Amino acid sequence: MRSREVPAKVRRQIYAGVVAGVLAFAYLADAVFWERMGTIIGVKDETGQQQERDGSAAGRLFFWKVGMELVPQYPLGGGIHAFGYLSNSYLPEEYQGKTSRGRAVHSIWVETLTETGIPGLTIYLLLVFVTYRSYRRALRNSAHYPDQRITTLCNTLIASLVVCLVSFTFLDRLRAEIFSWVCTFIVCLDLYLRSAVETKTRAPSTSPAESSTNAGRKARLTYGTRGANQSNEQEQGEQASHDKKPVRRPSIYWNK
Repeated sequence: MRSREVPAKVRRQIYAGVVAGVLAFAYLADAVFWERMGTIIGVKDETGQQQERDGSAAGRLFFWKVGMELVPQYPLGGGIHAFGYLSNSYLPEEYQGKTSRGRAVHSIWVETLTETGIPGLTIYLLLVFVTYRSYRRALRNSAHYPDQRITTLCNTLIASLVVCLVSFTFLDRLRAEIFSWVCTFIVCLDLYLRSAVETKTRAPSTSPAESSTNAGRKARLTYGTRGANQSNEQEQGEQASHDKKPVRRPSIYWNK
């Protein structure tokens, strides 16, 4: 079933929110921000030569490369904080951490591979896939509700999941609770909507012909029951009258 069309009032509110967000971003993103963003892919100097990437961006790419080199040696994962403890053995001295825990890999995907291995990454991706399927079912079942907020809630939760996955690509957040909570909310919403729709579908629906037939059956049953009750009452009355017949007593006058 196709989802309902968004009301005009809701569309205007969405457009106003988007415009306000763009204006706020343009106001807060100063020249320093755009300069930092340009260093991610490299910038050109005055002569047109490509400069080196920013140290943090280049470092992340290098850490990801080293993390992928750990996977063939530890296909089942090296355990919690595996990259941090093993990174000093693979990183050059200028990239090594100052503590025994080494450096952070700055990517949840590489972090999952190095800590839990290929099976762990497979389970993580399956969790994302199952959550997305739950969202699709919840969005389809929300069409049975006149309240537009149910559909809005579905889209808000999936947007939160996308934000988590995109931001975690550049962060070590394998054990972040926010991801687990978002997945739980989506799955619970799907289960609730499915149960509500199934209950609504199973509700008995009778046609006018069936209603008249049922009414006739009920009337006949009532008439039959009433007739049986009247017959029982009549029999009970006759029995009571028979029991109350006067007993013939012998006369006290005898022939002498």
